[in-house]
Amino acid sequence: MASKRYLGIFLGSNSLSVIETENQTPQKFFTIPLKSPVSASVQKKTPDDKALAATLTKALRENKVTTSQISLSLPSKDIIFRSFAIPWMNPQEIKGVVEFESRKYIPFKLAELAYTFHTIIINEKTTRFIRVLFAAIRNDLLESYCSLLEGCGLHAVFMEPASLSLVRALIFKKLLARDKRIVIIQMDPKEGKIIVVNQGIPQFIRDFPMLMETENPEIDKEILYARLFNEIRISLDYYRRQYMQEKMDGIIILSSFQDELLPQNLEKEFSLSTQSVNS
Repeated sequence: MASKRYLGIFLGSNSLSVIETENQTPQKFFTIPLKSPVSASVQKKTPDDKALAATLTKALRENKVTTSQISLSLPSKDIIFRSFAIPWMNPQEIKGVVEFESRKYIPFKLAELAYTFHTIIINEKTTRFIRVLFAAIRNDLLESYCSLLEGCGLHAVFMEPASLSLVRALIFKKLLARDKRIVIIQMDPKEGKIIVVNQGIPQFIRDFPMLMETENPEIDKEILYARLFNEIRISLDYYRRQYMQEKMDGIIILSSFQDELLPQNLEKEFSLSTQSVNS
């Protein structure tokens, strides 16, 4: 039986990560640091765009990557993610209603977007309604990414938001149970992200700065953690107002740096079991 090779690319804020797998086992992995965010260069067609294509092509050649069809993980900052409720209705009516309702929540015409949605049936006492999770990206930005990759001899056959890629990776690693409602906290010294996951689907995503542009990177850790706890509290309060019946089962924190006291403090502050994963 022939082995199956797959190539995955993640477009991060300040780096571009590439992984090649064979039969679901990682074979090659490398990260390319970037001087400026990927989205800025491809969207504005700056000279960095051509430099990025050349850098990626060189890295693929040096690492002897021959797979040309890729799965692309799109930056969360480029994804428009909205959650809203619609009345209970027949399945064949949902698409039209979602497209009509989504116009209230997004600043673009649907014709300008590549989009998809996921529906969840909610039962509250005697009321039944549908929760819609709507995700989109601007067509011009998506085309710019595809053009960048095609310039490197690559073709994207599968794309998804980075937050969904992360959730599926955690499930694959058996770090996240599908039947649990988990708060995922991603954190590095500059920014953080909160993702609430239920049934393997991100239902809430929120980015926030950990460090302001004018602040000293050597800022006291206690100040950073106080800011983090406040952001978590704001996010969970908002989420609970949207999903009245839902309680969290735990927290997963992913960080580029490890602090043994942080999971303990999170558990104490939010009364939720917390596990730390080295990103």
